[in-house]
Amino acid sequence: MFRSLALASDALVMQGQSVFEAYEDRVVMQTPDEPDYRHGNLVIMKHPPGDALAQVSQFQTDFPDATHRTIIWDVPGLDPAPLAAVLIPHGYELGTSDTPPSILRYGTPDRRMALSCARWPVRLTGPL
Repeated sequence: MFRSLALASDALVMQGQSVFEAYEDRVVMQTPDEPDYRHGNLVIMKHPPGDALAQVSQFQTDFPDATHRTIIWDVPGLDPAPLAAVLIPHGYELGTSDTPPSILRYGTPDRRMALSCARWPVRLTGPL
């Protein structure tokens, strides 16, 4: 289901707690018992962002009541610079993670930034 070993591992660990819905362009991961859990209620995009703001809108469609936004791009080697250029002006923060490609975060008071690693993802965080 995932290109990233980290995402595949997360999915294995979350079995029984999270529900995964696969679509042509994304996988929606929901953790019904913890709707505010950012790492368990997210959208994993399968392709590089063509229109990053449209993908943010897709998250809002998939999680209309969410108090956060977490999007991961399961695209190893994705260059975060174009993504950051579009989303940082809208209140997102860019960071990287030791899990898959790019992660877009928006909302929730916990704004931890992970360490950079060129082989892995990028994280964007910001307010609603």
